[in-house]
Amino acid sequence: MQKSCSDCAICMESFQDGQSCQVFPECKHMFHSDCMDRWLQKKSTCPICRSCILLD
Repeated sequence: MQKSCSDCAICMESFQDGQSCQVFPECKHMFHSDCMDRWLQKKSTCPICRSCILLD
């Protein structure tokens, strides 16, 4: 069963109106900003498709 695109794939919680979210530029997958920040401290790939993220 596939999770809805209305859920953050990192924390598995739904996106809510007014929440801060970010999109990976290469693949366009969206995550909560806090989740994405924590993820990028350890990994440099998208947690869904493993696309490389180029960090400045």
